[in-house]
Amino acid sequence: MRNGDHYVVATTLKKLEERLEGLGFWRFNKSEMVNISAAKILKNEGMVKVRNHDPMKISRRKRQKMESILFSQGELA
Repeated sequence: MRNGDHYVVATTLKKLEERLEGLGFWRFNKSEMVNISAAKILKNEGMVKVRNHDPMKISRRKRQKMESILFSQGELA
């Protein structure tokens, strides 16, 4: 949603995460998910930033996934 719209859905985030697997979405903490192409990962701060929003904290458990995303994008060597 590039225009910043928000939608209410009648499903759990877990089920949504499963449906969006492989489509460029990443659940970076217990209650939030982001489209990787619309996000900037602040790797030194353990945060993710999406355009018009404040930075959001990446959970400790998801940091390893963050590092593999950065590595695949060539941002970590």
